[in-house]
Amino acid sequence: HSLPNNAYLLQQMALYLQRTSAHQLRRVLSLLQEAKEIEPYNASILHSLYVVHKENVITEESDSKKENHIREAISYINQMVELEGKESSFSASARIELSLKILYYDITNESDLTKPYIQKQITSCQDAINSFKLRFPEDSYVNELDKNFKRILKDHEGYVKAAKASYAQGHRTPDR
Repeated sequence: HSLPNNAYLLQQMALYLQRTSAHQLRRVLSLLQEAKEIEPYNASILHSLYVVHKENVITEESDSKKENHIREAISYINQMVELEGKESSFSASARIELSLKILYYDITNESDLTKPYIQKQITSCQDAINSFKLRFPEDSYVNELDKNFKRILKDHEGYVKAAKASYAQGHRTPDR
């Protein structure tokens, strides 16, 4: 049987399938991609793709698959920002939240937390949170992001070394 050539219907079919059927990720993504092909500038479809990938981070067992879903979710957030022509507090906080998940997986799986890519991620997350506070001072969700960032670092042995190396690389002082 053929599928409708209607982006909205394809999107709704995908979302229904996602909520009612386990292990249908490929089919859900296929329907959403087909909807995106029909309406490539539809922010609602991009948002649905973001949500599907974000929710699958939780259900995946493999860290590499989780990281792939995170990166895909970030790419859809980036496309929404490009489409809207500006970053909203939603897109900024979603991007930070996903970056914190990547930082968590990298810190969890890396024995040498002073490696440059870990230092860069720490600095990048901290800069994004600080920028968010300046651009969206009325949005209190940043406090949750900041707590999560600090919890990620404190939960892992060696984080002080990594944080100090990050500060040194970024010419920061540890109190920033």
